[in-house]
Amino acid sequence: MPIDLQFIVTEILKLTLAEPEEIQADAGGLGLGPEYAGFLDRNNMVVAIAQKFQPAWRRFTLAHEIGHWMLHPGLVYMREHPLMGGERSDKNRPVQEQEADLFAAELLMPSKYLTRVFQDTFGGRVDGRTPSDALAYSLSVGTNQTISPRDLISRGIRYRSLLIAETNFYDQRQFCPLAEHFRVSPTAMAIQLEDLGLVK
Repeated sequence: MPIDLQFIVTEILKLTLAEPEEIQADAGGLGLGPEYAGFLDRNNMVVAIAQKFQPAWRRFTLAHEIGHWMLHPGLVYMREHPLMGGERSDKNRPVQEQEADLFAAELLMPSKYLTRVFQDTFGGRVDGRTPSDALAYSLSVGTNQTISPRDLISRGIRYRSLLIAETNFYDQRQFCPLAEHFRVSPTAMAIQLEDLGLVK
């Protein structure tokens, strides 16, 4: 960990990985179309990822493209807007996009390995639905914010899971934050933690 996506693309799938600074749709030859973070071109065996976006977004977008390559053989050409991983919570996205999102999440944050790292770090599931001064203190220190037990309850599970994804301190111990360890966005990590039932 973290998963080497470039190796998967170039050595396992035998695709060309293009890494231009930016990818822009050409609107009438003027280059004024929408901006994209990546594309897949099955005919030319190419996956491209724009380098101008932050590393966590590039990684999720690339993992998403790998998902399309593996899961959707009929998909010949696809352009993607930047994907940070939070798109998974949008159940209105097309089914193929949801499938590629889930594939990307599992590739970047494998359930079994993440659960083991989480258990080693937090000692078990973290439940912030009941007032806890100790949890609020740990997350305040670990995220350099002022967090009250009331905040943990009233602001909901996404708030709690984002804090857990970003914290570097818990139970008097310091460690690498989960999002940083897996090189994903805090939002992508938060959703994976929720899906696995590790944060309540």
